[in-house]
Amino acid sequence: MTPRESILLRVLADWVALDRIHWDVSESKPGAPLIAIQDATLTLIHDLVEEGLFEVGEVSDERGFSPWTEPLDEAVERIRSVYVDGFDKQNIWPWYCWLNLTDKGEQLAQRIQSTPSTS
Repeated sequence: MTPRESILLRVLADWVALDRIHWDVSESKPGAPLIAIQDATLTLIHDLVEEGLFEVGEVSDERGFSPWTEPLDEAVERIRSVYVDGFDKQNIWPWYCWLNLTDKGEQLAQRIQSTPSTS
């Protein structure tokens, strides 16, 4: 299963945090340098949001999921500044942003879920 498919299926149950996306990408690239994993993670987030499958935002106890309102490229740079530049802050970046499934993403996730695995 690709990181893209894994994230689509995971989010059927709950929002997906940045650390989970990072983990799925790192599992698909054993032995890859950290910067390659981070670049692939940011590209995946960008692509999933650009395709209209997810929205990116934050989660709080009071409001639940709140989408970010800035343009996608600015949002990705915002994530990069915390996730790449501040990767040593393990208590911050893993939960810095979350992905929330859109209706379009949910339709795709349900198709993936109902497709028999070939592995």
